[in-house]
Amino acid sequence: MGVQAALPVALMTGLLFVANSGVVPLYEAVVSQLLSSGQGVDPARYGRVRVWGSIGFIVSVTAFGALLEWRGIAIFPAFVALMNALLLVAALRLPRTRAEGRHDQPPPPALHLLRRPALAWFFASIFFTVLAHTALYAFFSLYVVELGYGKAAVGALWAVSVAVEIAFFWTQGQWFPLLSPHRWLLVAALVTALRFVAIAAGGAWMPVLLLAQAAHALTFAAHHAACIALLNRYFPGRLRGRGQALYTMLGYGLPGVLGGLAGGWLVTHQGFAAVFWAAALCAVAGWGCARRARRHEFTAD
Repeated sequence: MGVQAALPVALMTGLLFVANSGVVPLYEAVVSQLLSSGQGVDPARYGRVRVWGSIGFIVSVTAFGALLEWRGIAIFPAFVALMNALLLVAALRLPRTRAEGRHDQPPPPALHLLRRPALAWFFASIFFTVLAHTALYAFFSLYVVELGYGKAAVGALWAVSVAVEIAFFWTQGQWFPLLSPHRWLLVAALVTALRFVAIAAGGAWMPVLLLAQAAHALTFAAHHAACIALLNRYFPGRLRGRGQALYTMLGYGLPGVLGGLAGGWLVTHQGFAAVFWAAALCAVAGWGCARRARRHEFTAD
């Protein structure tokens, strides 16, 4: 594909991410408000809603793969436009929510909020734990192929991770109350470190890779559920949108960019395994930050 042919695809991709970067925080804020009570977000109800994001991922990837086989990459802009149109329809059908409290004063600046120790350590833990996962999202398939596995094996490994993610979200009402959200962050970061050590050191053995992918239930699903619970605590009422925006930016946008760049450099100079060793170290850093956040736990005003 030449530069001129790729330009519409690049433009559509950019518009897609610009749109999603605004939609996701607002959607999560609305869902949190609708599913919240005096005890915070209801984990069982939230899991039953969030699971559809995982199901949608499977359906969209499968459908787009079939479209690529049928029409080629030229179908990409039309597919994205259709998805955004469906997103608009869904957004217009969202239940109306009522503002909580009076808005006589503007919300505090984001940097002011991040000066609070518990909040700063909380976002630092998210940053490092998600940064570790960048190795998975960007390089896992390439690494597995380099180890000699076929496309069917790669697909099966990803299917395992999505299946356990769906299973956790669907049943999280049973598991999530067993630990506090901060403890779930600690568990998720620790299992993330072990997961990437296993991938780096034992990637030649399929049972190790299957077990590592099954850990996705804890490293992603449980981690995300804990983050949503704590965001609802730290950013109540009219601050929910701001909290979700910070979560998207500091927890996914920034780690995604830095992880992709640093991971690419590591692959070029040290190989794929080095990326997963580095990811394990990032997860350990995330565990340390989560531990500090738990010490400074507080409820935002």
